[in-house]
Amino acid sequence: MADLPKTITQTQAAELVGMTTRWVRLRATDGFFQRSARGVYDLHQLVRGIVAYYESLLEKGNKAASANRASDARTREVELRIAEREGRLIPSEDAAAVVADLAALVLSEMSGLAARVTRDLDLRRKIEAETDGVIDRIRARAEGRAVALRAGIVDLDEE
Repeated sequence: MADLPKTITQTQAAELVGMTTRWVRLRATDGFFQRSARGVYDLHQLVRGIVAYYESLLEKGNKAASANRASDARTREVELRIAEREGRLIPSEDAAAVVADLAALVLSEMSGLAARVTRDLDLRRKIEAETDGVIDRIRARAEGRAVALRAGIVDLDEE
């Protein structure tokens, strides 16, 4: 560090940071560093000031990003309220109740199907075996979808 000069000209400062002399003057005007004489800056103060300038830019960027996230969340909330009012969005509990009601109807109708179709006991057992298989597959699918729905990962295209 002993080889470095204590002061640097405005032109040298601009070359050092890859900016224009006007940019260097503006940062000095903004108070990030001070001139030690007309067009001359203390090198250490200049470096610290430039670091402070870029840190302030990062802080402003973080604040802006935070404000954007908050704004996005409010927008999303408004969109959901509008969708609910328009009937395009219903509470998941209501949807689950409708599905459970329909599933109960299917199960009760399938359970009595064999007895309604025939009095032949052999044929009735075959029909009951098939309907029991259908009921088991429906129940397994419904349980899997209920777990996925509660986890928020429902994919209706999933087989």
